[in-house]
Amino acid sequence: MSNDKKLLKDLYKSTEIEEDVLNSPDIAHLFIHHNKVIGARLLPGLEVDTEEMKDGVKVNIVLKQNTVIQKSVHLCFGMFPEKGVQKIIMEVKIGKGAKVSILAHCIFPNAIDVKHMMDAKINIGEDAEYNYFERHIHGKKGGVKVYPKAVINLEKNAKFSTEFELLKGRVGFIEIDYELAGANFLSKKCYLLTVTRRKQNGGWNTN
Repeated sequence: MSNDKKLLKDLYKSTEIEEDVLNSPDIAHLFIHHNKVIGARLLPGLEVDTEEMKDGVKVNIVLKQNTVIQKSVHLCFGMFPEKGVQKIIMEVKIGKGAKVSILAHCIFPNAIDVKHMMDAKINIGEDAEYNYFERHIHGKKGGVKVYPKAVINLEKNAKFSTEFELLKGRVGFIEIDYELAGANFLSKKCYLLTVTRRKQNGGWNTN
């Protein structure tokens, strides 16, 4: 088995996904370990371009006008090393009348000193809907610093929702910076976020 295939198998197993995402032709997915894309599947109307960087990956996602993705698209960002930086620069464009839900899995089970940064620009077209659900699995040492940042532009009648859930382990530190603007927002900061944790006791810091 090649190193990439083993990484993909191990990363997928760590997500605790119940569905057989890797082998289901009707489920889109993108798996990234540190700065390398190790697995992907797209569906009609969904375009994804990636560019590997030193400490992360640039991801451009386009959902074409009136495209409705029935099942959640799985994005997985993770690192198995105890130390390191992973930066995801993401640009998302949701076309008019399109609809998609993203289930993002962030996997850092061995982290002692890991920094995970997300810098996203999201445009949601008229009458479109974009849901982003983020699920984290960390180790017991709380060695992860999480910095999700996003600027979300909502066009007329567009809908956006997001959740953050820690499924396992300790987060360490999280600093969330979401800014919404567009037809119903005038450059004011809004935090449209649900944060939950389960399975294990432990502390985290939130700003």
